[in-house]
Amino acid sequence: MLSKNTVLMTRKAIESSYDSTADIFEKTKVINSSITKFKETKVHSDIKCRLSYNSIGVTTNGEANATVTQIIKLFMAPEIEVKPGSVIHVNSMGITKAYKCSGKPAVYPTHQEIVLDILENKA
Repeated sequence: MLSKNTVLMTRKAIESSYDSTADIFEKTKVINSSITKFKETKVHSDIKCRLSYNSIGVTTNGEANATVTQIIKLFMAPEIEVKPGSVIHVNSMGITKAYKCSGKPAVYPTHQEIVLDILENKA
């Protein structure tokens, strides 16, 4: 087990690489005239973070149909709660893109890693 000082130093080093910000939205119930609808509500804003991209393989279905599988991860502070299915708008280098949290984040003492899927036509 790491000492508290080592965790703090490691966390500081990881957070020094954060070059983006994120706004996190969750779906909340809105009941109007006995009709239940869901609305995206911002639950966190301007959270410091970093995107990471990893290509894990190429699938070839003939020369013209090759596809690359890419995993997108978002790194941020461990105390920020991000629920599966949340929509996350990440602003990186002046460009905002929308993603969906595809599962439960992996939370560590120094950071958390959230696997993302790209949301088309958002942000």
